[in-house]
Amino acid sequence: MTGIIDTSSFENLTYAPVTIGRSYNRSDNMTGPGLTPSLTNSFSGVTNIPLGTNNNVNHAGPDFYSNARDTVMVKQMARTLTDSTSISEFYGTGDVTYSYDINVSSNVSGGGDLDIYMRTSAFVNFRFEYCTCPLATLPIGLKNFTLAKAST
Repeated sequence: MTGIIDTSSFENLTYAPVTIGRSYNRSDNMTGPGLTPSLTNSFSGVTNIPLGTNNNVNHAGPDFYSNARDTVMVKQMARTLTDSTSISEFYGTGDVTYSYDINVSSNVSGGGDLDIYMRTSAFVNFRFEYCTCPLATLPIGLKNFTLAKAST
């Protein structure tokens, strides 16, 4: 799971310098077949941003701050399923559905009159690996067996 603040920008609209504090709190949660417990990731942080006096030029100068593509959290997770009840939804044809929820709260403090813009996103990459044996050859409850290589 990768969490990104796509864009964060602030512009001071007053004629006095200010330092603003931006808090950004985020939690991501992925649920679906085989994900018990669910996969989670979170981030919490505060950034202090000094802004100069307003220069009457939009989106430029010392009164403006912009940051793009700020990766705030990265977490790699693996889940191995071996219980037949956990993998039953992966047998046969059809779809397997997962839900991915992002909860974000952000607060800006310390400024007077500000122009604020923020966007956030997430990236999730999946890799499924599986091994199967036909039920006629190996029943699903069989846990102990020995293999011997046949002559070549």
